[in-house]
Amino acid sequence: MGQQIRVGEVSFWVEDSGAGSPVVFVHGWSMSGRFFQRQLDKFHGSHRLIIPDLRGHGRSEKPTRGHTVPQYAADLQAILARLSVQRPVLVGWSMGAMVAYEYLRAFGESSVAGLVIVDQPPSDFAWEGYEFGVFTLETLRAMNEQLQLDQAGLVAEFTELMLHVPDEPTQA
Repeated sequence: MGQQIRVGEVSFWVEDSGAGSPVVFVHGWSMSGRFFQRQLDKFHGSHRLIIPDLRGHGRSEKPTRGHTVPQYAADLQAILARLSVQRPVLVGWSMGAMVAYEYLRAFGESSVAGLVIVDQPPSDFAWEGYEFGVFTLETLRAMNEQLQLDQAGLVAEFTELMLHVPDEPTQA
């Protein structure tokens, strides 16, 4: 069941359904909790599923400030406190993984029962010998310039990186 939850000055859209041990799904950048709809349909009978839309995403309020990973983690902790959720399993996809990492850093390992990371390396930054990094200082400079001059183009390019042709198991 979806609901608006006000935390501080921001209103968040949160899906909250099922019963049992809590699992919290945290979406990626420029996405929403709708990304996890199949999980909601599949697991709500065995777990309590909480799927928030982060600040500025999906059906949550779109404030002009507070768009940092530490703020997203603080928002998540406040949302979970309002819902009386303790020690959930956090499932972070893409940027949601960074939010989950920050949640652990800020609130401690004892604040969660488990952590699942989906499609996110430990770091996005490239350095010699690290095969998973994609961002160099030059890449970030170019993205910053494009963000100022061609926001729609940057979003289109970045979004395209997140899409794929489904394989047989995901088409069901």
